[in-house]
Amino acid sequence: MSNLDERPRRIRPIASAAAALVTLVALAPAVAAGNPITFVATIGSSCVSGKATPSAPIVATLRSSVGDVMASASAVATSSGAWSLCFSEPVEVGDTITADDGPNERTLAIPRITGTIDRVTDVFSGKGPATTTFVARLYDCALMSSCIESDERMLSTDATGAVSFDYTAISNVRGQDQVQLRFPTAEGDYIFKDVYAPMTRVVIGLATISGFARPGTLVTTTLKTSADVVKGTAQVVAQHPVGNFYGIAFRKPNGTKVYVAATDKVSSDSATDAGFTVPGVTLSATISTDVISGKCRPNGPYSLVARRPNFSDSVTRSGMSDVAGNLTQDVTADLDLVAGDLVFLSCRMATGDIVERRLVVA
Repeated sequence: MSNLDERPRRIRPIASAAAALVTLVALAPAVAAGNPITFVATIGSSCVSGKATPSAPIVATLRSSVGDVMASASAVATSSGAWSLCFSEPVEVGDTITADDGPNERTLAIPRITGTIDRVTDVFSGKGPATTTFVARLYDCALMSSCIESDERMLSTDATGAVSFDYTAISNVRGQDQVQLRFPTAEGDYIFKDVYAPMTRVVIGLATISGFARPGTLVTTTLKTSADVVKGTAQVVAQHPVGNFYGIAFRKPNGTKVYVAATDKVSSDSATDAGFTVPGVTLSATISTDVISGKCRPNGPYSLVARRPNFSDSVTRSGMSDVAGNLTQDVTADLDLVAGDLVFLSCRMATGDIVERRLVVA
């Protein structure tokens, strides 16, 4: 591991608040002379950490770009001065975070940091504070349930704040792969920004669609039959700050939902190569042996999740299907399958797009 910081080399594509909080605590920067309060914040996350007066109570306030109070939270610094807390709202570009530990008060303004990844050209481009050197880490999400760091380097923005880097010689960037940016401040803070390559996820038997695209852009996805007859379309604006979208469905012009089936064709304007034929994904589970079997595209990565309906117990497995697309997972050691359990099989296409099938165990 590089000595750039203690960020773990293995992360989940979209971390939970609890996981993000653990990471932020590990990254708490040393207290800078004259500025006893420091921050570690991730754009799009509600959790913030840093350093302050040892054992002091911390009160933090999140304000919008126009000064409106968005949320407040409190914590107590450890004996070494480390503190961490989570707001009820995520931190966005233009927000300010004010922390008060009694002896000191300090405000951090979140700068404009943006980025995109072209999964066809493998080029990352972005904007940040001008003439600033920062850390960029590329994560390969082929295993889907976890992403593995494949490159780490220092990049610098120019006088206008622009930056770009071509990853062609390093990695074939695919949907949901991630570039993680870490910008420092002169006061010893760290500000993170996660950038995702465009990705479309569909579920066989359902009309729902989700994924990633460039934040703020209108994404149009079309579902066709194998004979290229349009079944329906879905439109949504990718959300800020990471570009995720969800909660929409393929529909006919009259608003009627249409459902994804094997051999259907999916195309999207989120990326120039965003088009694929839905493979014949299959999924079955045997209660007596706790074995889950399925089929994805040949030699393709997949992720498998089995869980209780109430989330009380679960298991996640990842792997590669064989040359025929078959896969088998024995989950005996982690979960005793019972009727009513839910199983989710996600198959990753060559472009990084995902086709999913779901099963209720009988």
